This record gives sequence, structure tokens and C-alpha cells, in this order.
Amino acid sequence: MTNRIVVIGAGPTGLIFSLLNATSNAFITLLESRPPHDRNSDMRALALSNSSRYILEKINIWEYLKKDIIPIKSIHTSQKGTFGRSRLNAEEFNEEALGYIVLYGDLMKALEEKIKKQKNLEVIYSASAQKINDEKIESQEVIVNQSKKLISHSYNLLVLADGGQSKIEGLDLKRNEKLLDHSAIVTLVRLNSPHQNIAFERFTPSGPIAL
Repeated sequence: MTNRIVVIGAGPTGLIFSLLNATSNAFITLLESRPPHDRNSDMRALALSNSSRYILEKINIWEYLKKDIIPIKSIHTSQKGTFGRSRLNAEEFNEEALGYIVLYGDLMKALEEKIKKQKNLEVIYSASAQKINDEKIESQEVIVNQSKKLISHSYNLLVLADGGQSKIEGLDLKRNEKLLDHSAIVTLVRLNSPHQNIAFERFTPSGPIAL
């Protein structure tokens, strides 16, 4: 009998998990509540560490992404009202870069193209997981609202990759929440001069600024 893995959430975490396990003998179904066209046009910028790069290399999409990625070769850190600064350079650590910037949409496009080539992976869009049915002994089921129809998907392993707001009945999830009373603004800026692959972080009394 083929093992079945159901992954709820086909964002970067869910897709990368599935590709890392694509060589297993399991059939993997990813359930994504949003339609596909809502994702690849997302212009949010993501900062990737070198560890993230190694993972993307392992699933063979790094070369595909390289043309869209901006390497961070230097990091400049300072604090308002204090003397001095710190500056890290990639060459001092014998690294190509300290990190990388990639657009969310570009990353999703690369991951989804790779997913299409896997015979044991499928992505079902506009599919919202509703509840868990654990009455069967040999396997469990997740009930999914799929095109306004309730459809069950059996699984041997269920992976939640849809963020911390999952509200699926039957999981009995317990959350520890702490309100930090913080807010953040994320935006894209256009520079008058070349960025020279430098990332800046500035600490101020009202909060940090990163560029």
C-alpha cells in the first residue's frame, strides 16, 4: 500500500517540504486555499540565508532562480545616537554572499515548475481543509472544501504548512499567543544609486529599519 502524505498549505514551506520528500515512496497531495494566479504576482521581497540556499540547491531550483536573485555581499549595522558601526563582508567568511534577496512570486514560480515534474506530487488549488476524520484505523482523512464540494483525502502523515492561523476541526491545537504590540511596514523602494549589494540595518528608539 502506498503511503499518502497530505500537506495543508502550498506556500514555500509546503512546496519545499514536498520536494525534499519527492524521492520517498509516498504520494504527496498539497492543499492550497488560494487560486494559483494569486501567488506568482506577489512582489514581496524575501531574505534568504545561506542555509536556505543549500536547501534550494538540494531540490535543484537554485540554478533556475539565480537570474532573479540579488546577493547580499555586505551588511552594514548601526545604532542611532551611538558611535561606531559594524560591517560584515562575505569574502571575510569565504562565502559567495551573506544572504540573498528574492521576490516571493519568483520563488513560487520556480517551486511550482519543479512540482509539475514530479509524478508523485499533486497540488489542489482553491481547496480549504475543514476538519479531520480519525474514525478509520488504517488511515485518517481530512475533509476539504473543494470547489464548493466536501471531499475527503486519506493520509498516513498530515503536515500543517499554512501558518499559525490554522482552524481545522479535530486537530485539538493549543496555541500560545503573546501580543508584542509591534507593527511593521514592508515596502519596495527605488534607489537613485546602485545598491552595491549592501544590506543596511539601523537600530532606533522607535524600532529597527532594514534596507
